Amino acid sequence: MKIYNLIPRLDNDCHAMVDIPPINLTKRNKYSNYPYDTIDWLRLYKKKNKPLPDVLYEGTLSLDGIILKENFCDFLKEYNLKEIQFVKIIDKQIVGYNFMFFNSDLTHYIDYEKSNFILVEDMLGDITELDTIVPANREGVIQAY
Repeated sequence: MKIYNLIPRLDNDCHAMVDIPPINLTKRNKYSNYPYDTIDWLRLYKKKNKPLPDVLYEGTLSLDGIILKENFCDFLKEYNLKEIQFVKIIDKQIVGYNFMFFNSDLTHYIDYEKSNFILVEDMLGDITELDTIVPANREGVIQAY
């Protein structure tokens, strides 16, 4: 089995950041739409004079989504994505980017009886399978997670 992660490179010396996330973000139901059409609370941290990548790293704060260049968002819209929301970022340094929120709970669509879940530890790309039995049902997988 192969495992793929879509993660931005951390060595490009630029990422988005937020000092204090707005209450409407931190208190929102994870599986509901973000209530606004734009985001004005993200800022850009950039050390080197390099072009911005298609996917921006958002720092250590989990925002339940990723920051993507608009043309990459247009590409993704061609696929049948479930309850994905694109919100335009309005900041003079982060021009042409959207925040893609994952607003769906896909855990109800998984056939747990036919799936084999494992727990892994990822230490800077060194992935180790943990010796933990994960039950073959939704509640067990969520509990293990």
